[in-house]
Amino acid sequence: MKKIKNKKKAPIGRDIFPEYSNLYSTIWEEVRDLDNRTMDFKSSEWEWSRWSIRMQLSHMASLIFRWMIVRWRGFSLKITMV
Repeated sequence: MKKIKNKKKAPIGRDIFPEYSNLYSTIWEEVRDLDNRTMDFKSSEWEWSRWSIRMQLSHMASLIFRWMIVRWRGFSLKITMV
């Protein structure tokens, strides 16, 4: 990654993660019409169905920020070490 000497010239989040601004609407389109029974469906029949949709969304909601923080931490350290 290129070292940035001037923090004012550092890229902003939407430049690094352009898909982030569309994430909420993308997920909402998939789940907006689902009822609670569907949102909470789980099954041991298929590996993918061991987590309900609600559980997956909860995981995604926290994972997205954790994923970004880890990457920002690394990016931020590179900027401050210059």
